[in-house]
Amino acid sequence: MNGRALKYIFSKKIYSQNYNFSKKIYIFAQKIISAATEITNRVR
Repeated sequence: MNGRALKYIFSKKIYSQNYNFSKKIYIFAQKIISAATEITNRVR
């Protein structure tokens, strides 16, 4: 399962519960993803 599909399911599940909470989670996930991408690029 790729990250985009997982993130979509995850955010959709939270979205139905609480919009503001999902927004915080999404922003946090974006930061983690960008940091991981940066680390991966440095390792190469």
